[in-house]
Amino acid sequence: TLSQYQMVRVPLSLISPVIDGSHLGAELQPEDADRDLRQRLEHPGGSPAPIASPRPSRGLHGNANAAGAPLQLDVVFAGSRSATAGLPLVITSSTYEQSYKLVPEWGKFIAAFYNKEATINAFISDFKTRWDCASQRAAMAVAAAVAAGSTKPKGLAISYLSATTITPFDCSYNATSGLWANKICEVLDAAGLQVVDAVHSYTGSYSNYQQFGDWAADVDVIIVADCTCTYKGAMTVAACDDLWKNKFLSSLSATKAFKNQKIYDVGRTLDPSGGTDYFVSLPVEPDAFLADVIAVTWPSAAAGHNMVYLRNMFTEGVGNLRSCAAYNLTYGCVPSANSLSAQCTSLGAPADSIAKTAGIVLCPATSAATALAPSQ
Repeated sequence: TLSQYQMVRVPLSLISPVIDGSHLGAELQPEDADRDLRQRLEHPGGSPAPIASPRPSRGLHGNANAAGAPLQLDVVFAGSRSATAGLPLVITSSTYEQSYKLVPEWGKFIAAFYNKEATINAFISDFKTRWDCASQRAAMAVAAAVAAGSTKPKGLAISYLSATTITPFDCSYNATSGLWANKICEVLDAAGLQVVDAVHSYTGSYSNYQQFGDWAADVDVIIVADCTCTYKGAMTVAACDDLWKNKFLSSLSATKAFKNQKIYDVGRTLDPSGGTDYFVSLPVEPDAFLADVIAVTWPSAAAGHNMVYLRNMFTEGVGNLRSCAAYNLTYGCVPSANSLSAQCTSLGAPADSIAKTAGIVLCPATSAATALAPSQ
């Protein structure tokens, strides 16, 4: 029985260190960066036990973020056994969920270990309300644009993992199940974009950047689920800038997204490991990502929302090898240990939710808004 074990507080990143991105090499994260849910699931009474990784974890920048011998863990929540040999493992399957609206539900599984079912139920109810409000706002913006004679803007989700090929996400939609093949496509649709499924409609070479850019010429918004340089072999600031600006962005120069400077990566917010918070906190409050996409597509529909994950690759710093001290912008730079530690929440201290700190998309004044059907 659970009462036989002393449970340690575990961040949600141990449930799902990355969303649809385990191939990026992110291992179990020791950082205390899961914000609201992290605090809500805290074991009551006394000081919470420290959080530690069973082994030093490699952040997405490639820098170590754990020092010294790890603490003895009583339980590890993880999606596979590959990185948890010999540890007391509880298997979870959050990474297999096909909807971002369902991923936070895994908090209920964790909450059962802490007798926090009522708290997590309230948290998830709030999250779903925020998601629905945001998507309704986007639907109203689409309806107004169409009524004015405009067309629904096109959105494309891609990654650039190897620095040799552009990799689009499978954005096929199953009308029977109501699910997208990839969760990021669900976000683009909920944000009022016509989702472009390059996997099933582009027949050219993904390593031929110019060919791909010409094919995507009418795409209005491009989301790049990536932001790093080091593991691509670009080990200097100059090489990093060249990789993103001259090799990657320039290849998309034929697209509307390039001409209107609407190409975004996910490097806006850094986590305490030096990586991108996109792969850490997104499972907790994915509505913040939805609000970001709405903000770059329909700015008036997301008034009051401050961007959380998305970074404009033209105007907000490209790459992750810049020294923060040398630039006025904080985007796209490697932080110092001191600047990172200043962002960490002390164990046991109250933490604000992303929604509270970034601002939410308010519900429409009328309930008459009807979400449009997904683009096939």
